[in-house]
Amino acid sequence: MRILIVAIPPVRPLAVVGPVEVFGDANPIRGGDPVYAVEIVASGEDKLMDTHFKMPMVADRTYREVAGSFDTLLVAGGDGANQMRYQVLSSFVAIRTHSA
Repeated sequence: MRILIVAIPPVRPLAVVGPVEVFGDANPIRGGDPVYAVEIVASGEDKLMDTHFKMPMVADRTYREVAGSFDTLLVAGGDGANQMRYQVLSSFVAIRTHSA
């Protein structure tokens, strides 16, 4: 299963790292081949993202670089996600989740 975690700055690191840990730990618990492939996706044009306390985080890719289908989309943030001021990202989420 392909899991995308979209991080919206200023992101709270725990909102990203927590789900990564959960899905990452679920793979060996299940046994066999990994089921979950987790990708961190930046909500902007750059993979480098600010956190709420100015520690930078680096995403695997930007939302524009996401190709193919995915099974789950999580939106991580804090103040950034609460304000959802990224209209282009909002459109991406609406289109990609509607077609999934």
